[in-house]
Amino acid sequence: MNVINLIAANVSATSIVLYVVMGVMVIALLVFPTISRRRQMREFTQMMDNLSVGDQIMTNTGMIGTIKKINRKVDGMTFLLETGEKTVIEFDVGAISRVLHSVNPIPVVEKGKKKAESKEEPKAEATEAKAEAKPEKEEAKKEEVKAENKKTEKK
Repeated sequence: MNVINLIAANVSATSIVLYVVMGVMVIALLVFPTISRRRQMREFTQMMDNLSVGDQIMTNTGMIGTIKKINRKVDGMTFLLETGEKTVIEFDVGAISRVLHSVNPIPVVEKGKKKAESKEEPKAEATEAKAEAKPEKEEAKKEEVKAENKKTEKK
């Protein structure tokens, strides 16, 4: 009888461990893709913010060309892509796969230096600077859209 109890206890402990391992794996399968997607979205947003006329890009379909004009609208953003001498096509910014050559490249900051700089700068000052930069950036975009709309109305 003791042997049967030992076998039953051993089987239940093994099954508990199995359920715990399976639970951890399910959680990992749900969390890791989310973290990866957030990183990709952050990189894409940064790429869109630094997009400028003259950048050479590749679309999702593999078309390569140079940006000739960026149309910033309230409902979204489009751009005119010159793929040949007389070929200009309008795309939505979601069609951009990657920037091949940028006129205004993003400065690369090493991870170690970034951490050292953030320790030197107080958090309150950094937060204030970011808060001030966002409204200025939004106002500049709105003014740019208004100017482009006036230009198109005159034509």
